[in-house]
Amino acid sequence: MSYSIQEVLARWAYSEICDGANCRHYDYRPNIQELRLKRGSATRFEDLSPSDHRDLAELCVLVRDNMIKLFIDRNDHFDRVTLSKSQISRFLVPQMVSNIPGFLSFAQYVTTHADHPGDARNVQRPPNGHASPTDPLTVSAFQDEPILLDGYHRAVSFWKYAPDYSAIDAYVPMRFLSPR
Repeated sequence: MSYSIQEVLARWAYSEICDGANCRHYDYRPNIQELRLKRGSATRFEDLSPSDHRDLAELCVLVRDNMIKLFIDRNDHFDRVTLSKSQISRFLVPQMVSNIPGFLSFAQYVTTHADHPGDARNVQRPPNGHASPTDPLTVSAFQDEPILLDGYHRAVSFWKYAPDYSAIDAYVPMRFLSPR
């Protein structure tokens, strides 16, 4: 199944409006309280209205403007795929996430230090063991290389605490999935 950029952006916003490192950036946005109530009551994304989807996509553009401008091709369509640790190891991590000049691979990123306790690299072992996250990662491209845009806490937790044979879901541009 193919997902439009608008749907991926809406799902991205829905994954972070209630908790996590970036939820505070949504605090004063239109319709946020109603959307947070839905997320907090475990309303599935598929059960939201089309206007909720539009609002969420617009919120994501407002909050994640820099990432979207730099790394998303508005013509992309995405597919939801399952990825292994070796597949996510090569995803690029931008400086705006790592605070380290240039780009790192995800495998390099998880070995670096972060002082801020809320940084994804400081994610703690889940008390009941690793569980597959409900929300997929979001992947896009930088100079035709895959770059991880959203889901750093989920990805680091997966990397550090999931068994080696585990997999994680991600929205990936379909151009990365076609034979080259």
